[in-house]
Amino acid sequence: MPKRMLCLLTNLLGGKVISAKLKRTLEDMELLEVDAVYFDVTDYATYPLPRLLRLSSILEAAWVISQKVKDVDFSSYDVILVGSFEMLWPVRKYAGSIPTLVCLDSTPVAARSLIALERSSLKEQFKKNVLFLLYKGMFGPIFRKLKACFPRTDWCARSLAEDFRVVPERIVTCYPPLDLDRWKPKEGYSPADQPLRLLFVGNDFTRKGGEELLRLFEETLSPWCTLTIVSSDAGLDGRAFPPGVKRRTNIPYDEMPALFRQADVFVFPTRRDQLGLVVTEAMACGLPVIARSVGGLVDIVKDGWNGYLMPYDAPMEAWGDRIMALVHDRDKVNEMGGNSSTLAHDLFSRSLFDEKIQGTVRAVLAGEQFSGGPE
Repeated sequence: MPKRMLCLLTNLLGGKVISAKLKRTLEDMELLEVDAVYFDVTDYATYPLPRLLRLSSILEAAWVISQKVKDVDFSSYDVILVGSFEMLWPVRKYAGSIPTLVCLDSTPVAARSLIALERSSLKEQFKKNVLFLLYKGMFGPIFRKLKACFPRTDWCARSLAEDFRVVPERIVTCYPPLDLDRWKPKEGYSPADQPLRLLFVGNDFTRKGGEELLRLFEETLSPWCTLTIVSSDAGLDGRAFPPGVKRRTNIPYDEMPALFRQADVFVFPTRRDQLGLVVTEAMACGLPVIARSVGGLVDIVKDGWNGYLMPYDAPMEAWGDRIMALVHDRDKVNEMGGNSSTLAHDLFSRSLFDEKIQGTVRAVLAGEQFSGGPE
């Protein structure tokens, strides 16, 4: 007889793509019936927030999700899977009796650490410390009841183990999967007598470091590089860009692989990201990546091997030095691009993602012990 699984998933921003891939992986399993409830931005208007919970976006999300699923009969399911740590809050009463799993790109402590890093101040540090205590008290007991956690990065996995004392055997790192037949390496790079083609992709232009990169290009890089900005950020509408800069907007997702392959180097000076799916896509297309040392980027950008991992507070002049080194060493661009592609195949394949998720779910349903899933 089929087992019944309830999935609480997100339709917010990049989470929508991950939710669709995860649901398809689960629906491909035999003898498993999957029901899904989706959380999106419209739910905030449907379920008004108590004023006290506006202290933290995490508390807000936990409240809204709890209200949305308050009439769901959790006890009718054999297993529960949620697509973010906020969604654990409404299932806290069932996690000890119904096998429960979580897929997540961050923990509440790791997420707050990123905010504190970006907004460095004594006030922010105090708020961070208070919220750390609150989050560990709220979510720690739930995390430790779960049958398995699927962090999307090793950075997130470390927070589960260190901040919430989840045993390693229940942590199965699953990087977001890509269709590597579509996201495949480029065939060649610009020769030394042509400009180095830089690419930036990101809608939240300022938070992702786009303004800093644009200034660096105009002041330093423009004689030797071109820059393509892929962003639908409304703040860029009507703006005049310097020579050598091209803005692309509203590019269909199916056309993005070809756009990545037209570039030589991917530059991502974001100040706050758990991972950045665009970085995984750039790697799969064989691009060296220059990124800020933040979140899960520390685990996939290997400094000097498949790009450069820049210290968080490094001045943009240092970014310019790294880019200019690649301008004058196209063999290094080629070498790093090949390394990016190799790592992408090792980490982001669909088959590996399916193997880890499906194998763990089967083990949990069978009541078996498992040791972190396949490497």
